[in-house]
Amino acid sequence: MMHETFLQPRETRERRLLRGVMRTERLPAFEVVIRNISASGLCATCRDLAPLVGETAEIQLPDGRTVGAVTRWVTGQVFGIAFDVPIDLESLVMTLQRLRDLAERNSSWEVKSKHRVADFRPDQARMRRV
Repeated sequence: MMHETFLQPRETRERRLLRGVMRTERLPAFEVVIRNISASGLCATCRDLAPLVGETAEIQLPDGRTVGAVTRWVTGQVFGIAFDVPIDLESLVMTLQRLRDLAERNSSWEVKSKHRVADFRPDQARMRRV
């Protein structure tokens, strides 16, 4: 007799590149890059030591809130964590959008004022013929 396995659909993930700060009992605060995030967890990468599977952690999200979590899997420097309690993902996305809009309104970046373009043209009279 064949057993049917019903897989639950994966939770919707927001593909983002965000900065976060994570700490565990074993590791002090270290920066992570969040690759994707859902209401119940995230996938991230770090430069140095990654957390261990089953290790409890706290992660500070880009909107400033800190969430408790447990590491579920690790492959090299890439790892997945599950939050202790689900987060309001829509609220996080809206906060990130507001922060981005604010940064765009307050920036007055202009290429000409930041970089001087050197236009080197040799003096034709001083050039030697070869």
